[in-house]
Amino acid sequence: MDAVSFFTFEVPGQPVPQPRARVNRNGHRYTPDNGIVAYKQAILLRSRLAAKQRRLEQLTGPVAVDIEFVIARPESHWGKRGLVKSAKPYPSRRSGDWDNLAKGVCDALTDAGIWADDDQIVRAVVDRRYADRDEPASTTVTIRSLSDAAP
Repeated sequence: MDAVSFFTFEVPGQPVPQPRARVNRNGHRYTPDNGIVAYKQAILLRSRLAAKQRRLEQLTGPVAVDIEFVIARPESHWGKRGLVKSAKPYPSRRSGDWDNLAKGVCDALTDAGIWADDDQIVRAVVDRRYADRDEPASTTVTIRSLSDAAP
């Protein structure tokens, strides 16, 4: 692994939370596809590209992960003069709980081979916020290897 063992990548588009598994009447377990399959695929491809550009191999030790979810505001939050007074300053639960959003990202990074398993994560910072008026929705991920860090 290179001496610099961290990288950042961005996935454009609305973040998608990992849905909860469901059970149908016949007892069959399934996970609803709320767009999570395409979102995870985008994370997988972007993370592999970023790791390849940095010439990083699979991370084997403890890692730190920072994830920023920028969520598009509903149109009802905007008025002619900007943000309406009744608009909430932070995303509602409808946009996904922070842990369900992070779960999808971490699962995709495992599938991408960035690390062996997400149990290597020893520190995580997750920010979830609304986009500004002209800012696109996106997910930004920074991963750092902590193997070389002093104890």
